Amino acid sequence: MYSILLAILGLALAANSLADDTATKEFQQRAEALGQSISSDNAMQSGRCAELRRQVEAARGKPQRLSTARQAYQEECTRDYTDSVSPGLSIGR
Repeated sequence: MYSILLAILGLALAANSLADDTATKEFQQRAEALGQSISSDNAMQSGRCAELRRQVEAARGKPQRLSTARQAYQEECTRDYTDSVSPGLSIGR
């Protein structure tokens, strides 16, 4: 009787361990995919900001274009995520 209980308990522990390993592997795969996605997004944003900086430099001596290029650069490339989202609405405060 005890040997049957021990065998069942052993199988249950083995199954639990296998399930934990599977969950860990799935989590690691998802984390790696997310990391690659974030890296890709950062690379695209970096390229866009470099292009906007070139536009600012090219617009020197052209006040209207310079103002527009600077505004686009500030809006897209100098975001401060610690500031409020909008007046009266804040994140984490």
